[in-house]
Amino acid sequence: MPELNNRFKFEPNDDARKAWLATRKKPIIYSLPGFYNTIDYEKDTAWVILAVCIEGAAVALTLYGGITKHGVYLVSSIIAVALFVFFDWVGANWFHKNVGAKCLIRNKIVLQKDRGVQEGLREELKKGVIFQVAGVTLIVLSALFKITAILLLGTFNMIFYLIMSLLYLIVIYIHIAHTGYFLAEFNTAKKFRKQHSQWSEDKVKADEKTIPEENIRHSVRVPSPKSVFDSEIKLKIDNNKMKVGEHSISFIEEIEVNNQKIYTYEIETNGILKDEDIVLFTGGQTDQQGSIIALECLKHQIFKIH
Repeated sequence: MPELNNRFKFEPNDDARKAWLATRKKPIIYSLPGFYNTIDYEKDTAWVILAVCIEGAAVALTLYGGITKHGVYLVSSIIAVALFVFFDWVGANWFHKNVGAKCLIRNKIVLQKDRGVQEGLREELKKGVIFQVAGVTLIVLSALFKITAILLLGTFNMIFYLIMSLLYLIVIYIHIAHTGYFLAEFNTAKKFRKQHSQWSEDKVKADEKTIPEENIRHSVRVPSPKSVFDSEIKLKIDNNKMKVGEHSISFIEEIEVNNQKIYTYEIETNGILKDEDIVLFTGGQTDQQGSIIALECLKHQIFKIH
C-alpha cells in the first residue's frame, strides 16, 4: 500500500477498504490469514511488465503482418489485437474476481467458534470456481489467438513460432498467478490516493475556515469506532493503556463473576488498523494474551467492513 501522511487521521471509505482485501496477503501471528496487508507487489509488477513486453511484441507482429498484406488482413489484425486485449483483461479479472470476498471469509472462519457456521463459510470459499475456469479459458484462448494471428499474418521460421509459444505459456502463468494481484493493488492504491487528496484539500479549506469542519467529506473520514471486549486473561498494559500510533487498547474495569475475574478492555482506532499494528500490539504478551489481542483486533477490522 502507498504510505500516506496522516494515516492515523485519514480513513478511506468502504469501497477502498474492500478493494484492499483483494491484494496478495501473508498470514500474520496466531494463524491469522491476513486482512489489511499487501505483499510481493514489486514481484507481481515485474512479472506483469514481462507479460506486457511479450504481449507488445505479439501486437506489433500482428499489426505489421496486417499492414504488410493490406486490405482484409489489416482489418483482421486490428480485430485480433482488440480481442487479445479484451480476453486478457476480462480473463485476469474473472480469475481474480472472488479473492477479496474469500479473504473476508477466511478471516471470519478464524473468529467463528460454531463448527456448523465454520463449515458453511468453508462451503462459501468453494464458490466462484466457474469464474476462475472462465478466466483461465479466456487467457488460454487469447494466447492461442495471438500465436495463430502471427502464424497467419507472418512468414517467420518455425523456430520463431516455437519460441513465441513457450513465451505465451509464461504469459498464461503470469495472468493467472500475478496479473489479478497487480491490478488489485494498483486499483486500491489509486482509490487511497484519490480519497486522501480530497481529504487533504478539504482539511486545508477547513483549517482556513473557508468551509466548516463538519463539511469534510464523510466518505473519506468517519468517526473511528470503539470495540469493547472481555477477557478471563489479564493483558500486560502499563498505565491502563497501550498505543500503536494513534490506535490504543485501554483497560476499563475488572469484575468477578462466579469466582472468576473478568477484565474489560476497549480498542480505539484512528485510521485503518493495519496487520502490522496488530503485530506491534501483541509484542511483549504471552501466547495466550497475544492470541486474545490479535483476535479482538481482527474482529475490529472486520467490524469496519460494512
